[in-house]
Amino acid sequence: MKDEQYSCFGFSVDDGIAHVRLNRPALHNRFDRELHSEFPAVLEQMARNEHIRACIISAEGRSFSAGGDLTLILEGNASSAVRERLTTE
Repeated sequence: MKDEQYSCFGFSVDDGIAHVRLNRPALHNRFDRELHSEFPAVLEQMARNEHIRACIISAEGRSFSAGGDLTLILEGNASSAVRERLTTE
């Protein structure tokens, strides 16, 4: 069963199992502003579906995820302690 469409995620439910796929392989599925803003909607969609008993999270491409987008942190979208640690080490 297909549900809502997302630009950063693939999402489907089959036999009570949700499958969430990070779907930005060209960016190594990094958690940038767009992916970060869609993730709560994916979680909310799963929470609303009483038939989901489990969730599998996978990713398209060669890597699961590069992690957080450091440019967001350096641009000031993280706490000053995190920014200071990243720029001084």
